[in-house]
Amino acid sequence: MSSGQIAGAVAAAALALATLLSHASCQAAPSPTSGQVAVQPVATQSTQPMGSGAAASVRMTPTSDDKAEGTGDPTPAGDPTLAGNPTPTTDAPDDSRTVPEVTSPKGVPVSQSLPWVDMDASLIDATWLGAHDELGEAATDSWREGATPYYWDAQNGTGDHVYVAFVRDGRVVSMERLNIDKNYWAVENSLEQRDLPNRMASGDVVPAPKTESELPDPLDYDDPDEYAEDAMAYFEELGEPKAYEAAVDYWEDNV
Repeated sequence: MSSGQIAGAVAAAALALATLLSHASCQAAPSPTSGQVAVQPVATQSTQPMGSGAAASVRMTPTSDDKAEGTGDPTPAGDPTLAGNPTPTTDAPDDSRTVPEVTSPKGVPVSQSLPWVDMDASLIDATWLGAHDELGEAATDSWREGATPYYWDAQNGTGDHVYVAFVRDGRVVSMERLNIDKNYWAVENSLEQRDLPNRMASGDVVPAPKTESELPDPLDYDDPDEYAEDAMAYFEELGEPKAYEAAVDYWEDNV
């Protein structure tokens, strides 16, 4: 065999061996089949600090909704501006608490009552009468000297005073019903008076029931029992079964 023939045979053998090895390598590497997953390389996020042109490393956590539903895109933890992480709020004080309304000594709310003795003057316009209409000059009576009178008037254009409360040192010291013989207070054919005045009434005088005895003026008495002693006969003529108590009540209503 010549040298040329030997060289050709060696080249052919090398080619055959290379082909054989290539074929064997292809058979040894299995391709993905059903039930197998091809693993792809995972790119890692940059951990370099935030800055111009630098990528931030952010830890991704699911939102509360994602945890409940198992779906949704995670949002950066701790960022209150993103969905799923509302901005924390400070509990505001509860201003809806109601303050019990002040009541009179008889237990009637101030808004449904007339002024009473020792009532705080700050409540003077909070009673059933509403805001007062005018102030008078300080009283000169010995028992209410220096007290300022607050007047409430009829609302019919007559200018009649219907009620007055005297205030001194920030407290109500005295009250008085005015024009009690008129239909602001008086009830026809009865000594009974309205608990609250009708300030819209006409202001007509209501005749008192006729009796042989005269009804003493309550303002002339400082003591209800003394008044009742003198006025009891009048109430007896009216047929009151408890004339003494009726006289005391009348004094209390008008002083």
